[in-house]
Amino acid sequence: MKKKANDSHLTPRSAMREGRKENIHPCPNCLGTDVIFIATQNLIHEGKLVCGDCGRFIKWTPKRANQVKQLDTQKLIAQLLASGTGLSKWEVCFLWSVKGQKKLSPKQRETLNKIANGRKL
Repeated sequence: MKKKANDSHLTPRSAMREGRKENIHPCPNCLGTDVIFIATQNLIHEGKLVCGDCGRFIKWTPKRANQVKQLDTQKLIAQLLASGTGLSKWEVCFLWSVKGQKKLSPKQRETLNKIANGRKL
């Protein structure tokens, strides 16, 4: 496999140091541990991880902005559940049902915003 000039070669330890990946598993094809991060442009992913030994695709890496958005949403849900005061039984059930989801539907996001805007955190 040819490397492009902008590719960065990451070993499992350097990948963790770079903050690219928390836990890198061996390649399912050859069990190699060398990982190459390839940045993707104009896609929904930040990049992809491929095996440095056999070139097999391992995993897409999400964009940092999406990860931050997911964390902010989960923090908001946790704060609402922790406050607990003034929430109806339906609102509590709704918050528990969306807790831990990576992505909310537009209706779920709208409902979450209505619940949050009705409360002072």
